[in-house]
Amino acid sequence: MKVGNSLVLIEILLIGVIYLSLYVIVFVGRIKNKFIKIKKKTLPIEAHKNFSVKRNVNQL
Repeated sequence: MKVGNSLVLIEILLIGVIYLSLYVIVFVGRIKNKFIKIKKKTLPIEAHKNFSVKRNVNQL
């Protein structure tokens, strides 16, 4: 019983580590993309477009 339980715990830990690493990779990738957009100065333009679209929808 103890050997089986320890194997299950090891499997759960391995799966958890894999998921955490994937999440960290995705999170870091998103942060890098945001910094690249800010460097290109496209982010404020996109935000302005979204704001004007929302304003037009509210006027309707």
